[in-house]
Amino acid sequence: MLAGLSYDNVEDLLESLEGRIPRVIVRDTNILLYACDSGSEKHAKAHASIEELFSGARRGAFPGRQVTAFPCVMTNPRLPGRRLALEEGTQLVQSWFDQLNVRLLASINRDGN
Repeated sequence: MLAGLSYDNVEDLLESLEGRIPRVIVRDTNILLYACDSGSEKHAKAHASIEELFSGARRGAFPGRQVTAFPCVMTNPRLPGRRLALEEGTQLVQSWFDQLNVRLLASINRDGN
């Protein structure tokens, strides 16, 4: 993350850029994890953030790393908090892409490929 940016002020930054760039909501893997773990102190804020993404009001995207990192963490029984069965984790990821406004965000290597 860029110096000075945090989960708390990134929305302010995006609002200041409104109208200058197309707005696409991209959420960090941790936000997805907190949104699924109702026992987390960050659950309510993360869940509201994900609900905004899935509301369909704006376009959303998930980077490829999130698509693989989320189920790896959420299905790992050795980690604390609520965990999912593998099938449940895969179905949840698939449900993200069932949303008409959500897409996979392609990554580009530093050499442009």
